[in-house]
Amino acid sequence: MLKQRVLTTCALALLLVALLYSSELWVWPMFVLVTGVMASEEWAALHWSSWKIKVSYAVVSGMIAALIILLPEIHSVTLVPIFIISAIFWMVLVPIWLVRQWIFQSNILHALTGWLVIVPTMLAVNELKTQGVAVLIVSMAVIWISDVSAYFVGKAIGRRLLAPSISPGKTWEGVLGAIIGVVCFGFVLREVSIFDTQLALVIHVAGWYWFPALMLLALLGVEGDLFESWLKRCAGVKDSGWVLPGHGGVLDRIDALTAALPVAAGLMVWAAVGEKYNVF
Repeated sequence: MLKQRVLTTCALALLLVALLYSSELWVWPMFVLVTGVMASEEWAALHWSSWKIKVSYAVVSGMIAALIILLPEIHSVTLVPIFIISAIFWMVLVPIWLVRQWIFQSNILHALTGWLVIVPTMLAVNELKTQGVAVLIVSMAVIWISDVSAYFVGKAIGRRLLAPSISPGKTWEGVLGAIIGVVCFGFVLREVSIFDTQLALVIHVAGWYWFPALMLLALLGVEGDLFESWLKRCAGVKDSGWVLPGHGGVLDRIDALTAALPVAAGLMVWAAVGEKYNVF
């Protein structure tokens, strides 16, 4: 299992680098859409068994994201409202959802929630890429650093369980470790940002919001992980899929990103607007 995980991780890393630095403009949006369609199929599989429904749901998800990404007139009107709605969902509704441990009772609610989780993630990944490769990689790396820090701190000193009925392995000490990890990472990024103009600009525009934003993203990453864990528990499955050997499905790999990246992209748009009109 460990060998499979390592090999899959290396293959994904190489693929990601190749796609990020491709000179063909259509390559990255296509990758984002394909990945989103695969995640949507897995989401549908958590609730429906019919392959026709799963495929139809995945295709519709891809079409929604494609219209917003590829058509400028739709992109300019819908992007910011979608990020705002996504932020409200993750920062207000999901915490209540997890505390009360709601279970889907409606097909429509399951479908709408899936689009609210996956479509903003696709849009955020594409939008962050337009800000620069380094900006996108750093945005994802914040969540990876958070996850690794939480794991090792939780293993070392974790005592108080965060959500034992959802994910017995997570602890409050691990959450603290995640926050400390991303703050340390934030200091490193400020020092190395001199090597990338776009990343330096993002940090400059963020100003004193830089570290609170990183801590918020770390907490959202934990929340995204817990949310998918709860959905899988409700569905009675260990993994969302099988397409990534040693890792499970696409949703298993992007669960934390689904909560953090739309908020990261939204914060970036907000900061840019604030800088433009001298709000901050």
